[in-house]
Amino acid sequence: MGRLLAIVALAVALDMIANAFLFERANQFSIRIDDAERIAEHLVIAHRLLDEEIPAERGHVADRLTTSAFEVSWKAQDTRPKRSIELDTLTSQVLELEPELRQTALRFHLSPLSHGGDIHGSMSLSDGSTVHFSSELQMARALNLERWAVLVVPTLLLVLMAALLVRAVLSPLRRLVHLSARVGSDQPRPIDEAGPAEVRQLIRAFNTMQGRIHELVRNRNVTVAALCHDLRTPLMRLRLRLDQVASESPEGSALMADLDELEALVGSMQDYLDGAGESGPRERVDLAVMAMTIVERAQDLGRDARYSGPDHLVIMARPLPLRRAIGNLVQNAIHYGGNAELSLSRDRMDYIIRVDDSGPGISDENLQSAVEPFVRFDDARRRDAPGMGLGLAIVDRIARTEGGDLVLRNREAGGLSATIRLPVTLHDPAANKSLETL
Repeated sequence: MGRLLAIVALAVALDMIANAFLFERANQFSIRIDDAERIAEHLVIAHRLLDEEIPAERGHVADRLTTSAFEVSWKAQDTRPKRSIELDTLTSQVLELEPELRQTALRFHLSPLSHGGDIHGSMSLSDGSTVHFSSELQMARALNLERWAVLVVPTLLLVLMAALLVRAVLSPLRRLVHLSARVGSDQPRPIDEAGPAEVRQLIRAFNTMQGRIHELVRNRNVTVAALCHDLRTPLMRLRLRLDQVASESPEGSALMADLDELEALVGSMQDYLDGAGESGPRERVDLAVMAMTIVERAQDLGRDARYSGPDHLVIMARPLPLRRAIGNLVQNAIHYGGNAELSLSRDRMDYIIRVDDSGPGISDENLQSAVEPFVRFDDARRRDAPGMGLGLAIVDRIARTEGGDLVLRNREAGGLSATIRLPVTLHDPAANKSLETL
């Protein structure tokens, strides 16, 4: 508020100073003696002829008195402007040359819309009607330019200073907006407190908030990771014991299958906790080679997997989380759809990773919730499917950590299409700055 008031006060002060200067210049404005004599002569002739003419003919007489350098018009009432910049010195100069004009209430002024070298004026006839006139003078051009400057400069200054104020306020806010999108997915980065008091207060609150959120996320991850780690030891002991009784008991095979599922559940939870890729810098990754390697590995296992796209596509990314995300999409497509078609492309805005399958897909009402943790759908997911419904949640988390998103949609020909879009601005190796340096 203080800055805004200071800007307004400065603009008002500048406007007052400029107007005072203009009025002083106008009050002292005078012209060369030959120009003054010419105007005075025109005015005397115009006043005499129009005052002697009947009102019905005065308009025609005024038209005949008009020349290229001196324009005359007549009005039946007193229509002289109430607000104008008076040229008192010029009026006195003309009256000294033609004292006869003292009885005409002669006035010279600048019209509100005058431009170039136009000087305007008016005088009264004996019946109270008004004669308006204007003349073009080379000396008046500078005065009119100054008048326009007085009107325009304060406005331009106000706009400029307001723009600078907005820029100063928005500069820390831009960084605040940028970092707010990463709260909870990266190490907290306190923002320098800068800008007006309100903005500094907001930044201080944001720094406190992101510290608390980071601590909550870290504590949750540490707790669940510790549980997953501690569960592996008793599960391993159970497996060793079951190995001894599996061949002796008819229930041994069923118990071993349950144990496999428990281990898969623990492994899936561990992958989910590690899936965000929160640590480590981005590095150059050949996305095409990575995708072809994943597809070839699936083909070696006898799966129906295909790749289409460029032979090389280098981006800046965290390789391990990205490989896990693409691998999860390919595995889900093969497991639930029977095949996987992995394709890579790039448009003006994004790098596009797309995996299609020919399976049953997911009902439209469940597409949005499919990426939530622990969500499984009976119509599209068999009950004997391994895991805890974290596969797509892991992919979505990795995509968001990389600044992109995961989009699911059902194909018209049948099956599910899963697309990861990674912004070019964050992952292009040729970009001036990567996310780590912003």
